[in-house]
Amino acid sequence: MPTTENLILEAARQVFLDKGLEGSRMQEIADRAGINKALLHYYFRNKQKLFERVFESVIASFFPQVLHLIGSDKPIPEKIRQFVSIYLDVIYENPFIPRFIIHEMNRDPAHLTTTMERIAGKDIRKQLKKLDEDLAEASRRGIIRPVNAKHLVINMLSLCLFPVIAEPIVAGTLFHKNEAEYKQFLLTRKELVAEFIINGLKC
Repeated sequence: MPTTENLILEAARQVFLDKGLEGSRMQEIADRAGINKALLHYYFRNKQKLFERVFESVIASFFPQVLHLIGSDKPIPEKIRQFVSIYLDVIYENPFIPRFIIHEMNRDPAHLTTTMERIAGKDIRKQLKKLDEDLAEASRRGIIRPVNAKHLVINMLSLCLFPVIAEPIVAGTLFHKNEAEYKQFLLTRKELVAEFIINGLKC
C-alpha cells in the first residue's frame, strides 16, 4: 500500500506534468493526493521543496537503468539505441524535468550540481570510464571512429532534450500549435536520433 509521502509525490508529479512548476498549486496537489493542505505542508514545506523531491525521485529511477546500460557489454550501437529510448521515455513522461533543470541552473546551480552528484556522481564517472574503454576498443577494431564517452553522452542528451525544452517554439513554429503532430514528431525521434548518432560514428 502506498505511503502518504508516495501518494503526495505521485499526485504532485501529475499536477506538475499538467501545469508545470509555476502553474501548480499546493491545494490542488493535496486534493489529488486525497489529503488536506496542512498535512501536505507537514511533509513538504513549500512547492519548491516538493518539486525538488519529485525531480530527485524521477532522476533516481532513471539513472540506474542508464548506468547499467552504459557499463554493460552490449555492442555500442545497441547501447546508443537503448540509451536514447530510455532517456526519451523519461523525458516524454516527465516534460517538466528539463525545464526545471534549466530553471535551477539559473536559480541555484550549486544546489543542482550537489543533487546530481549525490544521486549518481561517482557511478556516472565509473561507467563513463567503462564506456570510454568500449569506444576505444571498437575504434581499434575499425568499427567506429574515435570518440570520447563524454562527447557521445552530451550529444545524445542534447539531441533528446532540445525539442522538449524548446516546446513553445518548436510546437508553435513548426507545427502551428498542433499538439498531436508535435507529439508524433517526438515519438519519431527515438529511432532518428539513435540512427543519426550511430551513422555519425561509422568509419
